[in-house]
Amino acid sequence: MYAFFFFGVLLAIGHHIFYRTLAGRDASNQLQMLRYGTVLAYFTKASLAGSIIIAYRQRLWLTMRHKTLYVSTIDGLFEAVEDLSALFNLEIWTRAKVAGLMVLFVW
Repeated sequence: MYAFFFFGVLLAIGHHIFYRTLAGRDASNQLQMLRYGTVLAYFTKASLAGSIIIAYRQRLWLTMRHKTLYVSTIDGLFEAVEDLSALFNLEIWTRAKVAGLMVLFVW
């Protein structure tokens, strides 16, 4: 989790530095520079989302240990990372608020 987070932060800093070096220069090789920036942005988002997903899974098990949930809610919590419509379960927002918010950050 921490490795994904720090890697994502480093990529975000690299993305910022990359575009800062391009600022004020002539737009030569613009398509190639746009591709490099997009790759950096994509891997930044993937790394940060990965760290949130790992933390979410840990929080999910903690929530299930301390609270009684319906089976449909447990299914929805496990599906929420891949399927946004799983968050339409009202019990997720009443009994597992922190986990629900973490999934929203991934989306």
